[in-house]
Amino acid sequence: MNFVLVYIESLEILDFFSRFISAFKTDNKTLIVATTKISVLINAKKRKIPCQIIKKNLSLICPKEKITKSKEYQCGFLTFSEARILYSSGYNFISNFCKTKFIWGIFFFNGYSLIEESFKDFAELNNIKKAFFEISNISGKMFIDKKGVNAKSELFENINILNRYKIDDAYYQKWLSNYLEFKKNQKTIPQQFQRQKYLNKLFILDLISLTVLNIPTNSNYNLFIKLKNYFNKINIRIESEKVNLQNEKYLFHALQVNCDSQVVMNSNITNLDAIKLSNKIALSKGVLHLVKFHPAETDPYFIQSVFALKKELQFKVVNDNSFELIKNAEIVTTINSTIALEAKILGKKVELFGRSFYNSLTKANIPKYILGHLINIDFFSTNVIDYEIYKDIKSRIN
Repeated sequence: MNFVLVYIESLEILDFFSRFISAFKTDNKTLIVATTKISVLINAKKRKIPCQIIKKNLSLICPKEKITKSKEYQCGFLTFSEARILYSSGYNFISNFCKTKFIWGIFFFNGYSLIEESFKDFAELNNIKKAFFEISNISGKMFIDKKGVNAKSELFENINILNRYKIDDAYYQKWLSNYLEFKKNQKTIPQQFQRQKYLNKLFILDLISLTVLNIPTNSNYNLFIKLKNYFNKINIRIESEKVNLQNEKYLFHALQVNCDSQVVMNSNITNLDAIKLSNKIALSKGVLHLVKFHPAETDPYFIQSVFALKKELQFKVVNDNSFELIKNAEIVTTINSTIALEAKILGKKVELFGRSFYNSLTKANIPKYILGHLINIDFFSTNVIDYEIYKDIKSRIN
């Protein structure tokens, strides 16, 4: 039996990859889930999806640099020792699994966690196919690559991959017209609904199982800290200012979630550094400096730090519709957010402070990226993945 292995640590991602089951079955393949979360195991079993728990194992010592550069360690989610155990546990899991079963491929969502890093390292040594998935921020489409997402992707290495696609201009203009109309009427982003849908009621069970079942820690499980952060967030009011976007000249800086993978792994600067850089640009251009928090930001200490910096630099914190902020801006800055793509679609001047293939997107290749390179999968849908789409994914990772 040929298996497609996926590491899953949230019910949201379990929902997504379960939509491939029918396509896998048609291709004589079986989805199997690896996880460190009992909540994922319980929900997978309810759906009759094969699922195994990764147990703690320190028989492999990985390079120190791999740990210190990991998201979990850099964000303070794990100590060095905990991060080393996590990587080792992941590597030993997949190594032992492959002694009795054949893994045709590994599907990754984002792919930046230490366990996924261990799976990727094992796959490269054993010629196992890999597919990395990421939300593209273009409705109904996803980014998929055989090497990684954003700055880790094959596309980042060679933007000329886009030249393989031939897109009719009339087709793109029709898409663009529909896109602009959709963005004009969009009030909230899908992620805001998803966060309410996937509140994990089994968090306490995940916490207890760490000790009982000898599972490696994969994030900050300190219940006291989580509750403290939650109540601090409630008490922090993000006060935004009103600006007449049509009448003012301004620079719009889009913040990313403070511990977002793209910020931590694909940038040499922090969100606060980026605000300072964008402020210098705004001053040099003689325009207002507008800053917007990411709607998924929950770090109360980061929010406080931004407002402390605001007193020093005198920028304005706004909460207008991001599309309107982009549409009326003189210049848009960000570290490597998908906001950069939206701004480029609108023909805006964009400054990125981090690593991203968005830097290489132009008026000529944007249609090829959107209508050729991105895959027609709506992450927020519940529809099964069409077999033809799955075949397209297979062709890209062969």
